[in-house]
Amino acid sequence: MNWLRRILRGGNEKTSASATYYDPAQFEPATLVRIASRAQLEEFARTWKWHHKLEQEQLAYAGRTATIRSSGMYHGGDIIYQLEDVPGVWHEQLLKAVAKNDV
Repeated sequence: MNWLRRILRGGNEKTSASATYYDPAQFEPATLVRIASRAQLEEFARTWKWHHKLEQEQLAYAGRTATIRSSGMYHGGDIIYQLEDVPGVWHEQLLKAVAKNDV
C-alpha cells in the first residue's frame, strides 16, 4: 500500500510518518451532524441488507444532533461512524452536517 500512498500524495519519495493518508470520510471527528428522520431510519433498517444494520434502539435518536467521535471504512468501501453519547454504528448516508447555530 505504500505505492498507493505515494501516488495519492503526488510523489515518489518514501512514505514517512508525516505522510497524509487518503481519508474519504465526509465528516471529521468533532463535526456536528443531524441524524436522519425516523421515517428515513425505518426505511434504511427495512432495506439495508449488509453490514452494521441499525439496531432498534438507534431509531429513538432520529432527528437529533450529535458529534462525530470517529469514522472508519467497512471493507466494502462504506464509511461508518460512531457518535458521542449515541449508541451504535451509523452509516454516512444517515447523517447530515449542521452548523452549530442550526441546532
